[in-house]
Amino acid sequence: MNNHARYETNAAGQEVSTSIISSVRDHDRIDLQEQGQTLFDFVDLDALDQLFAHTSNADLSVQFTVQDATVIVSQSDGQIETRIVDEKR
Repeated sequence: MNNHARYETNAAGQEVSTSIISSVRDHDRIDLQEQGQTLFDFVDLDALDQLFAHTSNADLSVQFTVQDATVIVSQSDGQIETRIVDEKR
């Protein structure tokens, strides 16, 4: 099985939700509008912003599923990375 992964590093000072929204929007196999869905149907972005803001010096990883893809948000050494793994590729 081939997995498709897209990586995006969060810019300094950018909320983690902005990185997640951008990564999901740019992923070619996720189409929330076609399904009448929003990202909030899958995850509480405000809660993730709060979690990552209050743990900026800790290693942290959160994952959730959007349609058939797994979104993984990781923080290490102050850098936040969003990765999308598409199980159908």
